[in-house]
Amino acid sequence: MKTRKIFSIIIILTLFIPGLGMLTGFGDNADSFRRHENRNKSRLEYVSPDKIPENITSWFRDSYGFRSMMIRQYSGMMRKLIPVNNSDKCVLGKDGRLFLGNSDEAVIDGFQNKIFYSSSDIDHLVKRFSERRRLAEDIGADYFVIFAPNKHSVYPEFLPDYILQGIQKSGNLFDDTAKSLVEKGINVTNMKHFFEKEYTKEHELLYHKTDTHWSALGAYFGYQRLMENIRSRHPEIRVMEMPVFKKSSNKEGYDLVDICGFQGQDQDDFKMNYSLPMKNITTTESLLDNKIQVFENPDALNSITVMIMRDSFGIGLRPYLLFTFKRLVFIHHVAESKPGADYKSLTMKYKPDIVIDEYVERMVNTMLYEEQ
Repeated sequence: MKTRKIFSIIIILTLFIPGLGMLTGFGDNADSFRRHENRNKSRLEYVSPDKIPENITSWFRDSYGFRSMMIRQYSGMMRKLIPVNNSDKCVLGKDGRLFLGNSDEAVIDGFQNKIFYSSSDIDHLVKRFSERRRLAEDIGADYFVIFAPNKHSVYPEFLPDYILQGIQKSGNLFDDTAKSLVEKGINVTNMKHFFEKEYTKEHELLYHKTDTHWSALGAYFGYQRLMENIRSRHPEIRVMEMPVFKKSSNKEGYDLVDICGFQGQDQDDFKMNYSLPMKNITTTESLLDNKIQVFENPDALNSITVMIMRDSFGIGLRPYLLFTFKRLVFIHHVAESKPGADYKSLTMKYKPDIVIDEYVERMVNTMLYEEQ
C-alpha cells in the first residue's frame, strides 16, 4: 500500500510540475528559448476560428513546462549513447568536436585514402583547372587557386580511433592533385599544407568545434597566404593587416549541431570576434538567389576587380577581400550550372583583373566523380 501511494504521488508530480511550469514560465524563459531554438515561442493570440486549434497546439508545444531542459537532457543522453560509427552524416570526435560524415563528398573515404584513382584521373582534374586558367588569361586576368582543408585534415588527433585505424597506405587524391597543379605552373595556395606545418600556436582556433568551416582566424590565415601568392605576381597590391581577434564563448554552436541532431544542447564552442572599418560597401548586383553577388568598396586598399568562384568556405574570406579590393564579384560554384552563368560567360561579363578559384579539399572527390 505504501509503495502504491508513493507511485501515485510521483505520477501526480510528473503531471503537475510541467503544468506549473507552463503557468509560471519558470525554467523556460523567452530568452532561453530563443537562444536554444533560434525562434520566438508561440503565443496564444486572437486568430480566425479555423486557426484556433493550430494556435493552441503550437502554444502548448512551445510552453510545455521545462521543455528546453528536457530537450537538452535528451540530446545529451543521445549524444553519449549513439555509436560514433553509426552515422553517415556526422562523426562525434574527441573533446566534443564534431565532423562531417562520409555522405558529404566522401570526406571520410578521402581522409582514409580509400578513393581509388589513376594517373589519368589526375590528368583530367589538372586539365579542368588548366582550362579555367586559360579562360581567365584570355580576358587578361591572372588565375589563382586556394584550397581550404577539411576539418578532418586539420584535427586528425580528435577523430575517433575507428577512423584513424582505417587509414590505408595508398595515394591521397587531393594531395596528388594539388601537387600536380603546382607542377603544371598553376598558382595554388594549399592551406592543408600550411595548417599541417605552421600555426601550431593557434591550432585549436583555426576551426570551430561544432562547425564544418574555418573560423574567422583560420580564414584570415587563408587570405594572408593567398595574398602572398597574388603579390608574387602583383607586388604593388596592398594587403590588410591582421585585425585584432578576441575569443568569446558560443553556447549555441554551428552547423554540425543541426547536422548531428544535437539541437538544444549547450555547446562548448567559441567565436572569434573582430571589426573592420568598412562603412561604404554597396551591393551593386545580386542574382540567382544571391549565388552571384557584386560588391563595391570605394575605400578599398586596391582599385581593381577580383572575381572569386567559391563554395561555403569563401564566406570566411569575403570580409578580407572586400576590405582589399574595390570591386568583388562573389560567385558560388553552383551558379555555373545555370543557363548563361557558366565560367566562361562570367569571366567575359565581369572582366576581372584577378580570378580566384576557392574549393574545400573534399570537393576534389566530387570533381573526380563528375569526370568519371
